[in-house]
Amino acid sequence: MANETQFEGAAAGAAPKTPFCGDLRSKKYYLLDRTIIDKAEDYIDDSNHCWCYHTQSPVGPDSGFVTPDRCVAGRSCYRSALSPAKNVLAVRKVITK
Repeated sequence: MANETQFEGAAAGAAPKTPFCGDLRSKKYYLLDRTIIDKAEDYIDDSNHCWCYHTQSPVGPDSGFVTPDRCVAGRSCYRSALSPAKNVLAVRKVITK
């Protein structure tokens, strides 16, 4: 399986971690022919603008800025691009606890 992209391991039953949050979006994201992106430059175009799918703004549900460098595993609102989408209300409840 040498041609497959390798992602960080995950706990049994959990989706492997992808390089960026599955809810990170940009104009360039919609022009790509894939949903799992492994390089920050695949998000960034001349506008340098990214947003969160849930908040539809450059500020995520945890009140942090949305950029490829910040939307990574370890952030409280991070979701692997290989895992099912989360309900935005559930994301906000987890972050505010």
